[in-house]
Amino acid sequence: VEEVVSPTKESDPAAKADNLTEITGIGPTYAKRLMDAGITTYAGLSERSPEELRTITKATGKTADTESWITQAANLA
Repeated sequence: VEEVVSPTKESDPAAKADNLTEITGIGPTYAKRLMDAGITTYAGLSERSPEELRTITKATGKTADTESWITQAANLA
């Protein structure tokens, strides 16, 4: 018996990227940095830690509410 593993949205190159700018606080610059890091879907974004998102987007201090991004992404996924 062979196990069939279906690809996740993040690993499937044919998967359509979500519009990350729909999330309050993510503009074109942050969205590009997330996409460049391979985060292209709401589901993928919701699985990251706030610290990881700050590092990827190069956000400093309280300029980005990454915890809110995660919550919003989970609701959109």
